[in-house]
Amino acid sequence: MRVSPVLIIERGAFSSIETRKDVYGYDLFAWALHKEHRDRQASAAMMQARRLGTRDAMLFYHEGMIDRALGENARAGYFLAKALEINRSFHPTQPREIEAVLDSIEHEGSRR
Repeated sequence: MRVSPVLIIERGAFSSIETRKDVYGYDLFAWALHKEHRDRQASAAMMQARRLGTRDAMLFYHEGMIDRALGENARAGYFLAKALEINRSFHPTQPREIEAVLDSIEHEGSRR
């Protein structure tokens, strides 16, 4: 029986949050929930991850992408732009993805 990589990550995230109730434990948990399309729960976990105010581009990226999935475009745009402001080089590909999402949000806003 082949186990889904997402399931492995999710199980690891659930285990992590039980033993590691810190910024990065909650971030891992939130991202695993997001990957399972459980974005309301992911958003609540991200609020826990960011409650201490850690300025980490990856945290802002994750929160922005979760908000985008929830249709919260203004919040998504804020957090995604903040990720780039904090560290444009935080990942080899995600800054380009952020720019594409920000362009999409701007384009959607201009159609209204």
